Formats: sequence, structure tokens, C-alpha cells
Amino acid sequence: MTKDSPACNAEKAKNLLDTAERICQQTFGDTPHKLTALVFNNLGAIYDSRNDGPAALSYAALSLAMRQELIDCGKFEEAQEHFRRAIEVYEGAELPSSDILEGGYSCMGKTMLYSNQLVEAEQ
Repeated sequence: MTKDSPACNAEKAKNLLDTAERICQQTFGDTPHKLTALVFNNLGAIYDSRNDGPAALSYAALSLAMRQELIDCGKFEEAQEHFRRAIEVYEGAELPSSDILEGGYSCMGKTMLYSNQLVEAEQ
């Protein structure tokens, strides 16, 4: 593995995200937060790039669950932005997961419904 190889860069990114996950845990604990959801989402993308489907799915599910909690707290705009980002990441993945995409679109629709964006939710 050379210094600037994709595998080396992915390993560096994973190490940084592991650190970010620890910081989020220390800072926010079990309280849902957009940064923690983003870290989980990005860890899922790293594992997806390594073709580690179970780990990728696990982190994507954690991210999605946290974003769902943000919706349930009434933070609809914040949650919508997370869902948009998650959808973009997984649509661009080499092997996108239809389950994850379906969950992202479903949750995005819920946030739009709850915030009376009915026309957008139908799209």
C-alpha cells in the first residue's frame, strides 16, 4: 500500500472517523446529533468501499436511526439535509444498497410530510 493509494487514504479516513465517533460519544453521549449521524454515514461509506457489506449496513442503519430520531424531535430541516446527503452518498456508491436508499427516501418523505411539504414529498 503506497502512501497516496486509495486504500491508504481510506484507512486514514477510517482512523479519523473512528476518532470523530469517539469525540461525538464523549460530547453528545446517546443524544441524537447531526454530527454523529454524519460520522456513522461516512463510516458506512468507508466499509462499503471496502466491500464489507455487513459493517457498511450496520453503520448506515445507525445513521438512519439517528436521523429518524432527529425527525421525531421535530428537527425536520436538519433531518432532511442528512437524508439528502445519505441518499447522494449511497446513490454514488459502487454497490448502492437498495434497502438503504429506500430507507433514506422513506425518511425524507416523512420529514416533508411532517413539515407540510406535501408537493415535495410526492416527488
